[in-house]
Amino acid sequence: MRQFMVLGTYCVPILASGQSAVMAADSITSAWRNAPQNVAWGQWVGPAPRITRGRFDQCIQQVNTSWLFEYPDPSQVLDVDQERQYDEVIWNNLRERLESTLRQASNGNGWNVSRVPYAANLHGDIEAFWRSGEASRTRTYQSPDSGDRENPVGPNDVHPPEVSLADRAGSWMAQNKGILIGAGALVAFGISAYLVSKVMDRSIPGFGPTPPPPPPYGLPPPPPGPWNMGAPRPPQELARPSVPRVPTRQGQPDRAFAKALQRPSPARGSR
Repeated sequence: MRQFMVLGTYCVPILASGQSAVMAADSITSAWRNAPQNVAWGQWVGPAPRITRGRFDQCIQQVNTSWLFEYPDPSQVLDVDQERQYDEVIWNNLRERLESTLRQASNGNGWNVSRVPYAANLHGDIEAFWRSGEASRTRTYQSPDSGDRENPVGPNDVHPPEVSLADRAGSWMAQNKGILIGAGALVAFGISAYLVSKVMDRSIPGFGPTPPPPPPYGLPPPPPGPWNMGAPRPPQELARPSVPRVPTRQGQPDRAFAKALQRPSPARGSR
């Protein structure tokens, strides 16, 4: 037989009166118990789920429900990928049914259901803790109190890492401290190399990219932007006026007429 833990969390909403809505343990148990449709696909271990309640900063009353699920091994030998697919099919079928029954029990959405790999040292013994019903006997089964927080997925003397996301993140950082230190040192080295290259570009002549040549003719450099179409063109020299060419009847210029245009005209008042 194969096993995995199923954990569901639900934040009980606050009514207009300021009181928390009622989420009875009987309704929760019934929703979880009715989720598996076919015993051949697996069944819960024990008479009832483990229900714990607590007060958190982000939720005044949070309901945690967990139950150990057991299902048969595949009927034939499978490789690693096929076994993973087999487990996914079992889990997806159970999750869809469980989410549906929990929506009916809570009159809407809000449940967060997840699968947790089973470990006896974290979640308790299958026979002594789950099948015997010991897991379902909790202090906050019906309502939260001000006492110590109960373990939602196992015995109270065990603190599994999957209970809290912050605990999971802290555990991962502690286990991978060397990776984090190496990554930080690599980032610091990259930033230092970049700053050193910038300083050398400015302080050492001839080091770094070649500056653009000065603009010609003493003109200011063109402003940056898409309108910059290149360096300004040199001014064209003023061309001397050419002698007008008046076509004759044969299409040749009249030299006499051109010569008359070049003759200076007499000044005014002279004879």
